[in-house]
Amino acid sequence: MPTEPSENVERGAVEYPDEIPPFRPIDEASTRRIFREMLAEHERLRSPVFDRVVSDLRRRDELGFQQFGKPMVAGDRDGLREAYEEALDLCVYLRAELDARGDE
Repeated sequence: MPTEPSENVERGAVEYPDEIPPFRPIDEASTRRIFREMLAEHERLRSPVFDRVVSDLRRRDELGFQQFGKPMVAGDRDGLREAYEEALDLCVYLRAELDARGDE
């Protein structure tokens, strides 16, 4: 089945094969149905681990707001320095856990 427009073009009009219907705006009910189908497919494919990470991020955001009284915004803190220090702490926690499990 050809999907390219025909070469027979006059005054900028493009002729498509009969198998491809012309674009038509769809009604609101159809739009909602398509959206619900796409959302259901997304729900079917999403990762429970990813959902837990998002939940953890939201919990950390709330904790930060409670501690500092405002949401974190760019420029408030030295994020790069703090992230590096957190990564160092992470390394220590990971090494301690590996040692506790007897891993080399």
